[in-house]
Amino acid sequence: FFSFLALISLVVFLLPLLKSPALGAFFLLVATIIFYIILGLKNLFLVYRMTWNYLLVLSLLYLIFILFFLIDKSSHFIVQSIILCAAGFLLFKEFFTNSEDTDNFNDKKSLVKVYAGVASLMMVECAWAISLLPIGLLNSANLAILFTFILSDILYRNYLGNLSRKLILADLTIFVLIGILIFATSKLTI
Repeated sequence: FFSFLALISLVVFLLPLLKSPALGAFFLLVATIIFYIILGLKNLFLVYRMTWNYLLVLSLLYLIFILFFLIDKSSHFIVQSIILCAAGFLLFKEFFTNSEDTDNFNDKKSLVKVYAGVASLMMVECAWAISLLPIGLLNSANLAILFTFILSDILYRNYLGNLSRKLILADLTIFVLIGILIFATSKLTI
């Protein structure tokens, strides 16, 4: 439900901000694909539902980050951050609720809100720090979704109970290499 609500909100708020008709058509195509992923997850049509659920949450968060970095930060920054935190909390709560670990779900039901709260709060703090960097709209959204991807992977592995040092080092290596690529392709302007 929350992913569908986020998708509808994104279409309503992001589509009028796009100036180019080609960019608007591309955004509607992406929104349509996300809608079909939501339908496939809800009706149990998709195989490997956890992977599709992960893709759904990250793609919705990517569009939310684009909207967050597209809107002017000189006014109402606190309100924008609260909305980003609430959207992240609801999407991460849905992600952890629909995880593959359903046999121990009653034992971990209270942890779902804690993991979702930690993930959304760290996501907002990262977005706040990235908004101070002069790297541009898409690079800001890419860096924020990279941090969110690494954070959600670590939290999900910890939630399942199979977090290891090897996984953390692999995630940090991915973060550093793609982070260097993002900063190398950005035009650092003030």
